[in-house]
Amino acid sequence: MPELSTIREMLSVDDNGIIERTNFDAGNLFSYGRYYGAPLYRPAFSSNSSYVQELKDIASAFGYAPEDIDELLSCGFAPEEIEDYFYESGEDAYAHIG
Repeated sequence: MPELSTIREMLSVDDNGIIERTNFDAGNLFSYGRYYGAPLYRPAFSSNSSYVQELKDIASAFGYAPEDIDELLSCGFAPEEIEDYFYESGEDAYAHIG
C-alpha cells in the first residue's frame, strides 16, 4: 500500500475576499492510535468497582437504569463524568454520545 502524503493545503480568506493557499506538513499531527501524545480511545472502566456500583445504585434517582451506566462506560465515559451528568441541571447524558 502506498504511503499517504502528509502535505496538506490550507485556505485563508482575507477581509477583501482574496483567497490564499498555503501548504503545511501534517505528518507530525497524527500517528496510529495517538493524537498529540494522548490515546485516541479510553480504556473501558470496570463496571464492578465500588464507585461504579454506587453510581448504579443512585442512577434511578436521576432517571437512569443501571444498564445505562454500563452503556455510558462502554462508550468511554469515566465514572466521574457520569456523576457530573447526574448533577448538571436537566442535562441528558445520552446527548453527548455522538
